[in-house]
Amino acid sequence: MSAVGDDDRHPWLPATRDLLRAAVDEAVPTLAVCLGHQLLVAACGGRVGRNPAGKQMGLLEVGLTEASRDEHLFASVRPGSRAVQWNNDIALALPPGTVTLAETPEGVPQAIRVGECAWGVQFHPEVDADIVAAWAADERPRPGAPEAIAAIRNAAGELEATWQPFAAAFSALASST
Repeated sequence: MSAVGDDDRHPWLPATRDLLRAAVDEAVPTLAVCLGHQLLVAACGGRVGRNPAGKQMGLLEVGLTEASRDEHLFASVRPGSRAVQWNNDIALALPPGTVTLAETPEGVPQAIRVGECAWGVQFHPEVDADIVAAWAADERPRPGAPEAIAAIRNAAGELEATWQPFAAAFSALASST
């Protein structure tokens, strides 16, 4: 897995952080997913690092905050909705002025808005069980991974019903600018 500071292994990371910062500065609609979320946080002055609680893996409830109610992008996401998370790193400190739209019960940001129209989501609205199974196959064996993949597969309809309208809302927003 790639990490925000792996510039020596992935020389495209600095340019990606610069691009995200420019998108925020120029109010370009942006949706940053997982590593993208972490890069957005780092690019805008926040801090990212290893999750002290360990890897977030599998289906997790998206803990919508009060602020999410005013976000058009999250209008279709209902309380109790779940999403796929598969990450080692998290936002440890958010950039100044960031709006937290969802967080875990422990306070780990799951969704944020930076500036007027740059959103970061730590979860994966775009994946299915087959994609997650491929990720798991690329990692060292991890306890609980087969069960997490099975749960994701069983929740396919729920995930599509939740995250397809979210993606459509972002697409419509991006197309209108």
